[in-house]
Amino acid sequence: MDPDLVAAVAAVAGGDKINVSGFCAEHKISRTVFYKYVNRFRQEGAAGFIRRSSAPHRRPTASSARVREAVVRARKQLAEEGRDNGAISIGWRLEELGEVWVPSRATIHRILVDEGHVTPQPRKRPRTRRRFEYTEANGLWQVDGMEFYLAGGEKVCILQILDDHSRLDVGTYAASSQNGDEAWAALQQAFAGYGVPVKVLTDNGLAFSGKHRGSMVDLERRLADWTCSTPPTSSTTTTPVNGSTDPAGTSASPAEGHTRVGDAEGDDAFAESLIDHQHAAVARA
Repeated sequence: MDPDLVAAVAAVAGGDKINVSGFCAEHKISRTVFYKYVNRFRQEGAAGFIRRSSAPHRRPTASSARVREAVVRARKQLAEEGRDNGAISIGWRLEELGEVWVPSRATIHRILVDEGHVTPQPRKRPRTRRRFEYTEANGLWQVDGMEFYLAGGEKVCILQILDDHSRLDVGTYAASSQNGDEAWAALQQAFAGYGVPVKVLTDNGLAFSGKHRGSMVDLERRLADWTCSTPPTSSTTTTPVNGSTDPAGTSASPAEGHTRVGDAEGDDAFAESLIDHQHAAVARA
């Protein structure tokens, strides 16, 4: 606390007359703040100069004690059952029980941190990568396969084909595994619905690329026979569905080296059809 302010407040509180406006202008404080300290000094003495917390007295949106206890209890139960006990799993468990309102994943994580069950590790946060997208629809399709277990324990593979520009899911195909025949069937299904893209990007999965084996896989041969003589370019990083990343630091324009599958002359028509389809999907939602 500024000694001059303390002295001036004590003087005014004791009945002395000073130029309050001039003092406040010189010390760059408002008259409201000055008289606030005068009133506090008269009521509390020197303790009135201690800074007080600006936190609200009530937090109507804060998680209740009952919800916090349910989160901690669910975490312990999942750990005892040998299951994943992270924030997402805890949310699912609370939803199954239906005993309390289910908070968001971030809120569950904050509760665990506050209760001492999780130690924050900011160094583990993923580094931000520059986002890019192709400038035109059907400029690039990303193909990826995700394994999924059915309720009966059977393992299947979901093949997903995503247009990089519009982020439209142009093809989702349920396959028995990640294999060339069903990957080609998924692409043909997408070709029939949305036309042929300019380029196709895959990861180095065994069904997509024979790069590490020094040969071409069946899917690469079929794409090569489709319109060109070069195999599809593979990336060592599978592009995520929620946003493209640029691990190599390339620009937003189509990168060199990816297989040209279709003819670029039809891009405008493809773009219009994709955008119309996307708008229709948004309207139905």
